[in-house]
Amino acid sequence: MFKKIWSSFTSVKGLIIINSVLTILGLFQNITTQAYCVPSLWAAIVIGISLLLVIVSPLKAIKNTKSPIIGFVAGVSVFSFLYCILFLEDLNIIAIPFILFGIGIIMLIPHFFAFQLIRYFLFKNPHKKVKLFFALGFCTCVLVSIASGVYYSKAINRINEFVESDYELLEKNYMTEKILGMHFIYHTRICVYDGWRPPKHEPIMILGGNGRRDPLIVPLEKRLELYKKFFPENKYKFDCSCGIAYSSAYHKDELWE
Repeated sequence: MFKKIWSSFTSVKGLIIINSVLTILGLFQNITTQAYCVPSLWAAIVIGISLLLVIVSPLKAIKNTKSPIIGFVAGVSVFSFLYCILFLEDLNIIAIPFILFGIGIIMLIPHFFAFQLIRYFLFKNPHKKVKLFFALGFCTCVLVSIASGVYYSKAINRINEFVESDYELLEKNYMTEKILGMHFIYHTRICVYDGWRPPKHEPIMILGGNGRRDPLIVPLEKRLELYKKFFPENKYKFDCSCGIAYSSAYHKDELWE
């Protein structure tokens, strides 16, 4: 009986169904309480492709593919899931005991997806070119992370100069805008008990910051004031908050008055 059930779960059809159900559960949970908040457009495209790949990866035509492009995408996808795992921080530790309450399964979804892709494309796929491009895809993401760190370091210098100018002179670029918008536009780290969270998730900023402190130490009201001054063309309050569970607190917050 157990072998029959196990065979059903591990069959191609069974794994596709499991991966599809886990994807739906993860997306639903994220819409409700949002661990990662709303991703930037490019990040949404990457994670969307990654989820699609992991759903169809049990198919023989995919896992045994000769296509280096699919191998490259698999490498990028594994990095994406690893990013999700690292962003969860301490939640990874409590995920296993929390399986008893169901929520632990949600926390372990990126682990399960990354494991499958590594197994299929790095260990099981018989074609060396696919494995090479898998590694190339992953390493490309690592290089992007390093470049983001360098860009973030330069942005810190620009922010320090901004502070020294008594908040009058700011070099406006992609990263200084992200730093200025921290905490009310851009989500910076996982926090389970923080009420409403900033609605946007920008991985380039997270990868660039890599746990470093916020270089602009000012009250949130001051930060919003500065953002509106230097980026008046940008939206700073959004129609939805980080998750449905926090929408009321987000929209009624005195910050927007």
